[in-house]
Amino acid sequence: VTDGANRRHRDEDRIFCADRCKKIGWIKSALINSDTIVYEEYYRGNTVRINIMLERCYIVVLEKRLEYYLFITGFPIRYNRKIQDVIRNHQQYIKQGTPI
Repeated sequence: VTDGANRRHRDEDRIFCADRCKKIGWIKSALINSDTIVYEEYYRGNTVRINIMLERCYIVVLEKRLEYYLFITGFPIRYNRKIQDVIRNHQQYIKQGTPI
């Protein structure tokens, strides 16, 4: 579990992120029991990803498959700008009714 901030590094160069590691065990219960903001977006063409912001402090990304959702990543929110981006994307998703 690493900090994905710099995607130019090879996997062996990535920096371990303790905050991400701590959260992995409780993602399922947080999805069920928390205040969430959800929106769908297209990723690389026609793949639909579901972005879920939990309690304005953590993001979970799932990928929609035919019969299930695949966990892609989860990470803590470190900047208020990210919260604003998620809220804006959620509002756009609600307005248009389709993935953004």
